[in-house]
Amino acid sequence: MSAQLHDLEQRGVFSTLDVELARALCRLANEPAPELLLAVALASREVSSGHVCADLKLLAGRPLADEQTDGSEPLPELGPWLEQLARSSLVSTRGLDDPARPLVLDAQHRLYLARYYEHEQRIAAQLELLCAAPASGPAPLDQALMARLFPGKPGVLDLQREAASAARARRLSIIVGGPGTGKTSTVVKLLALLVSDAIAAGQAPPRTLLVAPTGKAAQRLTESIEKARERLAVDDVVKRAIATQASTLHRALGPLDGSLTRFRHHAGRPLECDLVLLDEASMVDLALMRRFFEAVPAHARVILLGDPDQLASVEAGGVLYDLCRAAELPDSPLAGAVSRLTESYRYPDDSGIAALARAVHRQSVDDALGVLRKGRADVALHPALKPRELGRALEREVKEQYKGLHDGELETRLATLDRFRVLCAHRSGVASVEQLNPLIARALGATRGESYAGRPIIVTQNDYATQLFNGDVGVLHNVTERNKKRALMACFRSGDSTRQVSLARLPSHESAHAMTVHKSQGSEFDRVAIVLPERPSRILSRELLYTAITRAKVGVSLYTSEASLRAAIEQRVERSSGLCDRLRKQ
Repeated sequence: MSAQLHDLEQRGVFSTLDVELARALCRLANEPAPELLLAVALASREVSSGHVCADLKLLAGRPLADEQTDGSEPLPELGPWLEQLARSSLVSTRGLDDPARPLVLDAQHRLYLARYYEHEQRIAAQLELLCAAPASGPAPLDQALMARLFPGKPGVLDLQREAASAARARRLSIIVGGPGTGKTSTVVKLLALLVSDAIAAGQAPPRTLLVAPTGKAAQRLTESIEKARERLAVDDVVKRAIATQASTLHRALGPLDGSLTRFRHHAGRPLECDLVLLDEASMVDLALMRRFFEAVPAHARVILLGDPDQLASVEAGGVLYDLCRAAELPDSPLAGAVSRLTESYRYPDDSGIAALARAVHRQSVDDALGVLRKGRADVALHPALKPRELGRALEREVKEQYKGLHDGELETRLATLDRFRVLCAHRSGVASVEQLNPLIARALGATRGESYAGRPIIVTQNDYATQLFNGDVGVLHNVTERNKKRALMACFRSGDSTRQVSLARLPSHESAHAMTVHKSQGSEFDRVAIVLPERPSRILSRELLYTAITRAKVGVSLYTSEASLRAAIEQRVERSSGLCDRLRKQ
């Protein structure tokens, strides 16, 4: 089997990490059984693919399906495989009662790397504690305040009002909805209610912590709450008590010596807050979500915002999706914890964008193609198949949409980036970010390397010294300094103003004419051009396409073949996990 593992590694079925981990563990345990080697490599591979575990019920007896293999290596049959794993000294069948064993096999035949099993167990335990204790006696609801905050039509169900009212009475509340459904607006009104409750009870307003998974998401949350707060029909005392400054989740937890797994705040030293709001929760992976919940004070409220139908975290787990599934179960402590907003204010409900997004969400290829073939003004399909054809077709659109980058005014350049973006499924390869960025730059007349006025850039690494974060988008621009000399600077939006950073201080970055759909998550533009590869790939999925389409407010252009479009719509991201089962009442 060692030779077979090597062959599978060469063919791309397993990574070097998967194979070396399997060999090392089996060598240390002196258990060279082929089925055990395969199980360890498989558990490792599943985590690298975003799964929390290897679901042996789904995988046993089937070929190792992969793009780069003919699938001729079937996995062992379930019964004998489970018996062999249960006998191994590497595998615990008693959960965390065997802490020295590196793998865990649970009763539902899911095989875990032990730390991921522990992550699930700890999250489930923290959520049960949160749901078991009710919110400390809310004051009688101020109906006059509710009417000012939610001035809806009498007798018409106001989902935002219902969500805020339900969350007011819970320690844990989860508000989900598609793009533009008013999640942030709803939660700001909820914060106003909670502040008013505290004031009415003669208490201090709740100490509120606002966090998001990325620096860009934290900046957007800050700006959104500041704007929504100013529109509130409440007293200035209440407005001033509503927190607006958000930080990244990592920064709030306090990483020790730059670590991604060790934090200053944990169960023994919780966060200093009475309420914590986590935005874009779908982007938070299992391991970080565990650290988050463990650091929440025992008395605090937790509010999660997000869209479980968008792309999940890059790392293992789809926690928000699992929590929403668990909340639908009558025997779950999360029952009733989720409020779903459905009316989008980003684009009209009768628009082509809305119809296309609904079709993709339902996984209806025929409906999606029907929308694209109707000749609507706001959605278009360009079936450019070959790279040269793609380049020519895309060139016309980017010249029109990016022409503001040539303008000498900084505001025009930044506004252009707010209005339009090219979104790619792949970072590298055909029809990818790496291929299209230089192509678009040449189409726009850039012939001076990478340092030229009008070049859009995206930051790829958090840098607290400059307060620039992974995902921040800006543009290079000639700025007149105090000595009246012109200097090329990187300029970024910061609320209603702009920030200027010298190129020498700029953290890692790259061109941003085109960006991946993952990087665009949480952003919105007037128009997007979505580029999918000619041939279907594992990366294409319903979630990716839905996320890309719903970044746009005014128009969507799709550059792809019908085969790739069909593959994207039909393929769902299903991440193996046991978290939903662990959130059932025993």
